[in-house]
Amino acid sequence: MTQKRNFFKRFVASCTGLFQSVNWTYALGEIFLLFVGINLAIAFNNWNESRTQVKIELETLKGLKEGVLKDRKDIETNIFGHEGRQQLHRYLIDHLEQQSPVSDTLLGALPYLMGTTTFVTNTAPYEMLKSRGLEIVSNDSLRLKLLTYYDISQEWIVDNEILHREHFKNYIKPFALKYVRLKNRGYYFADYEAMLADTSIPPIFYWAMRTDSYILQLYKNALTETETLSQLLETEIERLSTNL
Repeated sequence: MTQKRNFFKRFVASCTGLFQSVNWTYALGEIFLLFVGINLAIAFNNWNESRTQVKIELETLKGLKEGVLKDRKDIETNIFGHEGRQQLHRYLIDHLEQQSPVSDTLLGALPYLMGTTTFVTNTAPYEMLKSRGLEIVSNDSLRLKLLTYYDISQEWIVDNEILHREHFKNYIKPFALKYVRLKNRGYYFADYEAMLADTSIPPIFYWAMRTDSYILQLYKNALTETETLSQLLETEIERLSTNL
């Protein structure tokens, strides 16, 4: 028992000596430096990851802006085409209803009878955004407008243009082949009197005028959206660029 007590006393004495021999100021300093180093490394890593995310977002937004601007040019071209077709349809309906003689105004609008419009959408940047994750766009309002433009507005236009092209193929093209001719780069009616007497023609152009009017409004709405989106994208690009 005495031996155990003596051993315990010697152990406590050696620990006390060891404790007293440690330079606690130096040890605590080392611990503090280690703590600071770890936290600085974590902070730098977080900052670097955040910076990388900003670069990815910035690259994505620049691609989206370029795509929206290309869409805008196509939309403006298609608006021009649909406005011309609407005028032609009105002229044709007026002449058919009033049994009016052929006019230079009607003949001048005949080129709009040929062909249809197709919305060539630049969706590649948006598909890239979806593959990376929509949450890459940190601005909630901008993200919502992108979703509305690409997933709603564009789909409405594309779906309605399918109907427009089907109507052209099934009704307007056969009408054009039957009654319209091209000579010296100008269009004329092969048998205008027969066309006036053809009762199957007015419904064709009533339907076309209503459809084109609806598509035209969809295009005008989309044009406004592209203007708003391009401005929002530019503002967000400038804001993110200052954070790099």
